[in-house]
This record gives sequence, structure tokens and C-alpha cells, in this order.
Amino acid sequence: MDSVDIGRATEQAPECPNGFHPLDWDEVHDPFPKLAELRAQCPVSTVRRDPIPPMKLFTKFADISQIYRDWESFGNMGIIVNPVEHAGMAAEQRAIISTDPPRHGAMRRFALQALSPAQIDAHMDGIAAYAQAETAKLPMGEDVEMMDAWAGPIPSVATARALGLPDADALSFRRWVRMGIEANARRMSPSSTEFRWADGADAYGAGMFPESADFVGKWVRARRAAGNPQTGDVLSKMLDYVDEESGISFTDQEVVDQLVTIIAAGNDTTGGLIGNFLYRLATTPGLFDMLKQDRSKLIIAIEESLRLDPPQMMFPRLCLKDANVGGVNVKAGEVIIMSMASGNRDEEFYGPDSDQFRLDRKYPNPRHLSMGRGIHTCIGAYLARKVAKVAIDALLERFSGVRLADGYSYEKVLFHHFRAPETLRIVLEA
Repeated sequence: MDSVDIGRATEQAPECPNGFHPLDWDEVHDPFPKLAELRAQCPVSTVRRDPIPPMKLFTKFADISQIYRDWESFGNMGIIVNPVEHAGMAAEQRAIISTDPPRHGAMRRFALQALSPAQIDAHMDGIAAYAQAETAKLPMGEDVEMMDAWAGPIPSVATARALGLPDADALSFRRWVRMGIEANARRMSPSSTEFRWADGADAYGAGMFPESADFVGKWVRARRAAGNPQTGDVLSKMLDYVDEESGISFTDQEVVDQLVTIIAAGNDTTGGLIGNFLYRLATTPGLFDMLKQDRSKLIIAIEESLRLDPPQMMFPRLCLKDANVGGVNVKAGEVIIMSMASGNRDEEFYGPDSDQFRLDRKYPNPRHLSMGRGIHTCIGAYLARKVAKVAIDALLERFSGVRLADGYSYEKVLFHHFRAPETLRIVLEA
């Protein structure tokens, strides 16, 4: 790629010099070489791909951190990329990942009825026991597809238990979420023949996962019809929730939307985290043995996996008022893309070996951008980290090693937004 000397004081974002586009399936299967070029030579660029309007792509850790923190200038769009649809959607129709203050704060506190540390900790012994039981079922010395057999079901059950749903429903949710993502991915990427920019894409919530929404809707309606008896469970708290700070309450449909969003994120992003970590275990020499001998390093290893392989690689933002980021002017109404996949490998913060998996690295604060920043820090981050830890712990306890199956190569799920293995064929050693 030819060098583009924009420095850090330019007022305009030049055209992307290496043709990268963050919504292109082919580009984002392995985006890291092109993102490294952009960080070095053109850290803010304008990306184009007909019929999508031009967007500004930010690739540096510091710039993305600034955008995350500046919620007054940059509106939250979730995983949709069509600002027309976003602007026309009433705040109460949006899932939490596409909502802005002041409603965002009330919605965040509302969602924490299900995802607070205290709520999660109350279930962790049972979740750990489930992870151990599922790990005990895995055969030794055989070629096993681990996403369906292990990495997917454990976070699905963990999320269901946090919500007070039975394990059997969790496995149905996983299937429905995968169907919804696959269907929507095809119409949200310009690489697909089914791409529909004119219609935009549904927010990450009930509209994207109709089967889950139908199930949760029946659950909510049945509880409401019974007068919402005060059982103390998550649903009874959510149905009667009134935010003390703002006085905002939520309709039954909004309860459904937020529960579906929690279910979808708990299934797909946490499953992606576990799958990506397992792939690193199988491909990083000495890592399995190191963690088996010293479990205290497991937490930092999970963070390093999140840094290198963020389950959510990018987020769009809608500029709400004129702003300046990294010396580049952004106008109200423009769409920008924050590439966490790039910011997480910024050599300025992580050093020249930023592409390598290391447990002794000097980290910035926060360690990475994969769980968001500021008011948009992922509400499920605590659950995701806890579930990943108990799952990997169970694997380290039972097996002596792990390797990729013969002939296997990493294929990312077909969605520009996510990074997770579509399948993961592993051989576990006794």
C-alpha cells in the first residue's frame, strides 16, 4: 500500500488507500494485515462500497477510546449500519446496544436485574458443575467439533440459568440465535447476493431473532396474565421495574426485546470467546501446559484472547454533532466505524509484537476494547468472563493437551461483525 501522510493534525479523512471495507466478508475473514497497514499509514480513512454511503474508519486505540467515551457526540447504533433507519426508530424500539442516554442508563440498570455480579455469582456453582459435566462427556483422542459439542452449549445454559429458564430451553435458544444471525448476516453484508441496503437491518434484538422473541413473549405474557406473582426471580423484577433515577418503566414488549438481546449476546459472543480461546490453546505452543500448571494465569490469558480475537470486531456510531477525533473532523450525520479488531493490536500501546499471544505484556488501561468503554461497557462482560473461566478450567482439569484435528483450518462465521470459528475440530489428549 502506498503511504498516505495524513499525520495526526489533518482535518479530512482520505480515501482508504488499500481498499479495505469493514462490512466485506472476504475482507474481514482475516482483516489484520490490512488493518495494520492502515494504523501505520492512514489511521483514519473514508471507506466506500456501493450502495453503502461512505463511512469513516477509525483504527487506533486512542481514537476509538475517545469515541466510546464521547457519547454526546457519537450515537450508539448497535450492529446496524443504516443511519436513516436508526434515526427513524423510536428510543423505546431499540435494544440496549443501540440506545443512548438518558434512556440508555435506565435500560442498563434494568438489564442488570439479570446480569449483575450478585445475580451471576448466585448461579456460578451450578454453571461450573454443568461445565464439568459437559467436559466429562468429551471423548479423548477423537476428532470433535467443539462449537456444537461444548463451546456453544455452556454459555447458552449459563445465560438461561441467569434468567431463570431451564437448560432445555437454552439449547433451543442457541439454535434460534444461530439461525437469526445467519439469515441477517446475508442481508447485512455487501458480499452477499441477498444484501439489502435500502431496507437497512433490524436492531440486535427481537426483530433479528423471531423464534426467541416468540418464546420469550409467551413467557412474559403468561407471567403477566398470572398477575406477575412476586417470586423474586429475574422476570418478576423486570416486569415491575421502575428506574429510580429517571422514573422510566418498560412495556412488556421492551422486556421481551431486552431479554432476547441478553439471550442472543450470551449465546453468540460468549460462545465465540470460548471458541476463539480454545483455538489459541490449540495453536499457541506451551500455552496449555502453562495454564494447566498455573491456573492463576487463566484470567489474563482470557483477556489476551479477547484482545487478539474480539468476538465483536467493530461497531458503528452516528455522529450527532460536529466533532474532532485524532485531528480529523467528523460532521453531524456521518457514520463512523470503530474497529476494535484494529485498536486491540495498536503497536503504540502493545508494542511491535502486538499480533502475538503473550501473558507478560504491558497493557494500557483498559487492557483492550473488546468489551467497550465508558457507559457502553458490555453489561454481559462479567458473565462472559466467568463462564469462559469455568469452561476452560474444566478442560484443563480433565485433559493433558489439545491440538487441531488433521486438515482443519479456521473459518470465521459469515458475519462481518463477529469473529468466532464457524466450526472448531479439536483432538483432546488424555
